[in-house]
Amino acid sequence: GKTALAAALVGKAVTEKPTPTSGFQNFEGRRPGAPALTVFDVGGNAGVRSIWDDYYTEAHGLVFVVDAAAPERFEEVAELLRTTCTHEAVRGKPLLVLATKQDVPHAADAAELSEALRVHALEGAGASCMVGAGCLDAAFQIAPGAALDLAVSWLLRRIHTEGAPLRERVQRQAAEQKERER
Repeated sequence: GKTALAAALVGKAVTEKPTPTSGFQNFEGRRPGAPALTVFDVGGNAGVRSIWDDYYTEAHGLVFVVDAAAPERFEEVAELLRTTCTHEAVRGKPLLVLATKQDVPHAADAAELSEALRVHALEGAGASCMVGAGCLDAAFQIAPGAALDLAVSWLLRRIHTEGAPLRERVQRQAAEQKERER
């Protein structure tokens, strides 16, 4: 789900279902009506999570993709989401929590996932997030007007609305991170 979504966000064609991301890759392109985007597709398995922090600083917004058909993992995901939202480089940046696999029977919808992940507590702690749901169409694209399109549009609007202050924050944090790495 994440890799196909990342490609679709920037208008890249996906001809077959991608394999799970074992590290990271990035996609660059444009979504209709949006500025140029760089999307980092960072794997979610336990062995890769240690690199997540490396990408937070330069992010203007985040998409936290959740397999909505795997309720047995919601507690683990809730903790990962809390840790992500409280990270200094993420706190206050727009965050879209996306319930994928909506085409699978019994997948949690946005409201169910929001409750299971205790998103209300994150918002109370200063997180700027929305929970959306959806899936790519049969051609691995974001169908205009579909739930997924509305959720992604929310994120892009928030990034645009926060504009200059968000860009300045990202530039400052990136410079600070480079200084620490030296």
